[in-house]
Amino acid sequence: MPNCKKAILLTREELYEQVWSEPMITLAQKYGLSDVGLRKKCKKLNIPLPPQGYWLRSRQAKAENHPPLPSFHGDGTVEIKKNNENYPPAFVDQGQYSEAEARIAFENLPENRIQVQARLTSPNPLVQKTKTILENIASSGTNTDAITVWNDECLDIRVSKQSLGRALRLMDALLKALESRNFKVSISGRSHGYSEYITTVAALGIVHEFGLKENLEQIKNESPKKRKHNSIHCYPTVGYKPSGRFTLAIKSYGGDGGRTTWSDGKKQRVEDCLNNFIVGLIKASVVKRARNLEWERKENERIELARKRVEQEIRVQEEKAQVQGLLTKAQNWKISQQIRDYIGAVREAVIKKQGHIVPGSDIDQWLMWALQQADRFDPLNNQTLRLDVDKE
Repeated sequence: MPNCKKAILLTREELYEQVWSEPMITLAQKYGLSDVGLRKKCKKLNIPLPPQGYWLRSRQAKAENHPPLPSFHGDGTVEIKKNNENYPPAFVDQGQYSEAEARIAFENLPENRIQVQARLTSPNPLVQKTKTILENIASSGTNTDAITVWNDECLDIRVSKQSLGRALRLMDALLKALESRNFKVSISGRSHGYSEYITTVAALGIVHEFGLKENLEQIKNESPKKRKHNSIHCYPTVGYKPSGRFTLAIKSYGGDGGRTTWSDGKKQRVEDCLNNFIVGLIKASVVKRARNLEWERKENERIELARKRVEQEIRVQEEKAQVQGLLTKAQNWKISQQIRDYIGAVREAVIKKQGHIVPGSDIDQWLMWALQQADRFDPLNNQTLRLDVDKE
């Protein structure tokens, strides 16, 4: 089913009230946007935004620091195309979100910028282990331009031999920074028909998979005209080789528009984006926690609906059983009446023929037995009523 996008029109005043009434990440999710995308729309309309740490303040402090909406010349409306396939407004874990805001503010401070060293010294144990494994794999191959392929227990680093030193230094700086922030990095295995290890980090109680890779660039192979005429091999006209450009990615997260990759570009390198990567992890944790809460809410609703359906079905079956019991008793009462009528008719016929019924005779015993059967069928009989009450 294709995604269905519904356009929503908001005035500056409406959007201004919304961004000052709830956290940006929560509001952005309502519209299927990233918080960065929503911030851009606000800046375009000259809408002031809450500063870092605003939602940690008391209610009175918030009111005192609530700036007025400035004047604006131009179209004061904004169109937001909401994706109906996205998650509904999330149930943000306020405790986690408060911690996230404080941590994001920490990452934005210049003095906390992560530095990548020019040489790998005292590496993190996982980096040292990965270095040993990948260097052995790289030295055993004949193609020095090949991207390292591995299935051993090491960090998710996929680069060529020439780029391995830089990749290890970068990952070492990142892992040391993550662990200094109490974000635990681990290597774990998984199976998809073959053995593979993944690198994960636990940030704010949420586990994310991440990795570092070297991008490939397209190259032209030898022209077919320059090949030997007796060659039986068919070569592609284009190929790929390592580019030296890195991409650091959160690999187990997506769907809300949040940033998941940081790559080398014309003006920046991945080394300059490590704090932003951690901010991305923090935001991803908040969103994933909110999704988990939303899933738990829906699951609880599903369980409650199933419980109510079972209870309703039990009530229906009990009602059917009671109705059937009523019909059976009514039928038995009718049978008991018919038996008694028949007993009376037999008694009258015998007396008419013989004048009286001899006590202890066969007919007298039969009449007594028949009357007992009538009593057994009769639901109004005291003995029958007592047994029914005992069953209930």
